[in-house]
Amino acid sequence: MTTVDFELDESQRAVAEAPADARLLVVAGAGQGKTEVVASRIAYLVDEEALSASTGIMVLSFSRAAVQAVRTRLAGRDIATTDVRTFDSLAAYLISQSGVEPVGSFDHRVRQATKLLESDTDALDELDDLEHVILDEVQDLVGDRAEMVLALLARLDESVGFTCLGDPLQGIYDFTLEDSHSKRTSSEFMAELTGEFGASVVALEKNYRARGDFPRAVVDLGHVVRDKSRDDAAQSVTRFEYTLPHSGEVMDWGFLDDPGAGRTAVLCATNGEVLRVSRFLTKQGISHVVRRPAQDFGAAPWIARIFEGMAGPEVARSDVEAAIEAKLDSSLQDEAWYLLKGAEGRTRTMQQLNLPRLRSLVSSGSLPLTLTEPDNAQVIVSTVHRAKGLEFDRVFFVHPNGAAADMSEWPVIRQRYVALSRARDEVAVIDVPGQWSWFESRDNRQRERKKSKQGKKYTFAIEFGPRDVRDTSPVPNDAERQRAMQVELTKVRSGALVTGVFDSMSPDGVPIFVLRTASGAELGVTSDRFGNALDYEFGYRFRDGWDGVAIDGLRLVSVETAACDPHLTEAAGLGPSGFWLVPRVLGLVTPER
Repeated sequence: MTTVDFELDESQRAVAEAPADARLLVVAGAGQGKTEVVASRIAYLVDEEALSASTGIMVLSFSRAAVQAVRTRLAGRDIATTDVRTFDSLAAYLISQSGVEPVGSFDHRVRQATKLLESDTDALDELDDLEHVILDEVQDLVGDRAEMVLALLARLDESVGFTCLGDPLQGIYDFTLEDSHSKRTSSEFMAELTGEFGASVVALEKNYRARGDFPRAVVDLGHVVRDKSRDDAAQSVTRFEYTLPHSGEVMDWGFLDDPGAGRTAVLCATNGEVLRVSRFLTKQGISHVVRRPAQDFGAAPWIARIFEGMAGPEVARSDVEAAIEAKLDSSLQDEAWYLLKGAEGRTRTMQQLNLPRLRSLVSSGSLPLTLTEPDNAQVIVSTVHRAKGLEFDRVFFVHPNGAAADMSEWPVIRQRYVALSRARDEVAVIDVPGQWSWFESRDNRQRERKKSKQGKKYTFAIEFGPRDVRDTSPVPNDAERQRAMQVELTKVRSGALVTGVFDSMSPDGVPIFVLRTASGAELGVTSDRFGNALDYEFGYRFRDGWDGVAIDGLRLVSVETAACDPHLTEAAGLGPSGFWLVPRVLGLVTPER
């Protein structure tokens, strides 16, 4: 029998210890120990069913946090690293394996990967080694991504088992079908699992997350809502929210700055509300991180560190492992080589790594989740959608500050339930101060809009996103400055306050800002993409030039590894590896002189 640190209940054990060829659809509500079940499932398949952790098992998830939790549960069990990816990362990886550079939007890559899976190409023969697939959060598999997963399952041999875990009550991504070529809903996808692929439906029973009175009451609410019609479910959720502690309008956000309270989430309905709350916290000096979409998680910073000074294209395993031992924390040393080699994917050359291959994976966003850098902070501000799969000690649910949604619609009911079910100890409702502004999106960027006294609409602030830092190559011809930035990026911590100060004009004539910490240390420079957006919205204010202009209100989310042609990093004084560090920052900014 597989030994685990967590005592599984009967329903969990039935899933974890099912045969490798079993096909299961597991209904796993919030807090019912899904992570423990996944970790125990992997351990059982390896220890008792003799599957290879690295080649025989694949785990697909939307959530980086869920992956990290599984890795934590598996630590110390002497199990080789399992291939864990997001669904989007799988698409990019399959395309790369076919010899094509992943390009275009994530949706385009997913459709391209689906076509490859449906073809007879030999480029994906390594899938023949798979013996079991674990799918997480399957209630969110809709549209094009659902088609890709169905194509993957259809390609595998009938002897290959799968364990699909999800909760129909938490399915909140059907709204993405508007932009999807396929219109397959989550309920249709799960029906396909039980029909075409013969999955047996089982359910987990107990809740292990909720500890406080109100979080425990949310568990009961979930049971009630599952058994009701839509209108009755909406009324049940609304009545429950009325029983929760309610702050009223919050002016002082200092209650969030309490390390003894554990991890805290402020959950919002929209991206605009997230940015607005983040601005309140920034003005009051509350360290926090804004949660990004999973596809925006970039490569872990330690990748750039270990390849510093290595030229490639092939590097010896002995050299990589020596760098790992010298530069990485002990918690990463045992698995770093296997993570890199697993991502690179060339199993016939186990004593070498191909740096061009790794650079391509980094620059195209094709790395598995185990090699990405997550959002990590004491206080997280997030949309409800981006908080899926996460759990917190405290959760504060922000009442929407805008046009009220139809509370009787299933997507809204599910979203409210997901928000309420993230908490272990405390859950409450808060209101943000009302403001005479609203948010609009242009070119995938949020703009905060206002009206002048004359009734004319104008842009008050724009979103600074994770890709608004220059990451296609280091700035050339300034080696000393670039090296100094790399040193500072190894010291700065997530949540740090960042300010942009005008630095120069790009060759295309848009403003470039250097990003500095509160102490004045330089971390990076803004991209042409951001410069174009800033000039479009605010250029009329600075016709006399951008000298002396600054952008405040930014917070560092993470430091990540970027990749490009090694000649460019060498020309910038950063060595021949083609890897270097970049900051990711978020916030609402208004240029001021």
